[in-house]
Formats: sequence, C-alpha cells, structure tokens
Amino acid sequence: MQDYEVWAHHFEDYVIGSDDNGYLIWEAITLGPFVHSGTKTTLKTQEEYNKLIADEDKIPQDEKDKLLCNVKALRMIRFALQANTFRLVSSCNTAKEIWDMLKELYSIDEDLEHSIQTLLLSEFGAFAQKPEEYLLQMFDRYNHLLNKMTKHAIERKSIEQKVTNLNGL
Repeated sequence: MQDYEVWAHHFEDYVIGSDDNGYLIWEAITLGPFVHSGTKTTLKTQEEYNKLIADEDKIPQDEKDKLLCNVKALRMIRFALQANTFRLVSSCNTAKEIWDMLKELYSIDEDLEHSIQTLLLSEFGAFAQKPEEYLLQMFDRYNHLLNKMTKHAIERKSIEQKVTNLNGL
C-alpha cells in the first residue's frame, strides 16, 4: 500500500464523518472492540449482534450502539482495503487487529525514513537537467522531488545546508 500514512489519515476522516457514531467506530478500530458487559463477548458480525439483542432483554442503548460499532468498524476497514492487502489481514478477527497489522506492514520505521531522507538529499544535490529533457519536464521532475522531500520531513534548513555544501566545493 503506497502512502500508508496518507491513507490512514483519510480513512480516519472517513470513519469519523460517516456515521453518527463515527467516533465510537474509530475507537473500535484504534483502541479495540467493545465487549458486552453481560457475556464478556466481542461481536464481529451482524448475525452475532442480532442474536445477542434477541437473547438479552436489558442491554442499554449506549451499549447496543457500541457493540454495533464493532461490526461497522470491521466492515468499514475490510471494505477500504484492496484485494491483495485484504488477503494479508483476512485472518484478523477484529478491526483493531487489522489496523495494527496494517500499521506494522506499511508504516515506515526511523532507520528506513533516515535512509530515504539521505537518498532524497543526494538526489537533490545531484539534480540537473537531463540531455534531451525539456524545461517543463525538468520542472515537473524537480517539483516531484520537492514533494517527496516535504513528505519525508526534509526541512528547508537541510536543503539550504546541502546547497551551501555543494557551492563550497
């Protein structure tokens, strides 16, 4: 999954804004599923929810809402995944398990981030127009490089220092 961090932020916005209980659904995804107070079970399907509601007489409405949020969270996160990613997390039983596995699979660790930053700074330092490249093509390539540098938190100070070092050679 490319741009996991961007996807994760978009997904959070979507979940929170998609339902009256969007914040509860988001909690079920990020903090873990709600558990029925009487049976101590976690509901994963609409069928399990319907059966519990039919069997239990005195479930407060706020608890019903939370239990249904488990089902909605699982549906939403599964629906948001492409087939190849879905296969990687299909053995997970809760939205929280899926969320944690996605984070583990796709987020960038600090060592990798540092390597990417170093590579981008090196590419920036060696940036030049290629033979037979039009000015507009070079500009697009340069703009793309700057966007990648911004995405990977390379600050202006780092760029200016790199340019100063190159000019001093």
